[in-house]
Amino acid sequence: MTGQKHRLSHKQEIGWILYIVFALGVFLFSLFGPQSYRELMTARNELQARQARVEQLEHDNDQRREKIGKFETRQGAALEEYLRENGYGNPDDIIQIMPQQ
Repeated sequence: MTGQKHRLSHKQEIGWILYIVFALGVFLFSLFGPQSYRELMTARNELQARQARVEQLEHDNDQRREKIGKFETRQGAALEEYLRENGYGNPDDIIQIMPQQ
């Protein structure tokens, strides 16, 4: 019992080397191969950007619905306010709105 080291056989060493190479290959393939982690992250980023765009469009639509609601409830004053905001009248001008026939 002089402290003899336990040594792997050549077959076991080759087996472990092949196992490590295989595991490393699977890892690299999952990172850089088709349908890889990078593509997943790119798709997630695109999804987040599109979701932010949808939220912005929903917000814009809500604002437009609110403006439409103003026109429906108080047509004269809201229409005059809209016309002045879009440059159709100066502050001292009188805007006449003709009734629809």
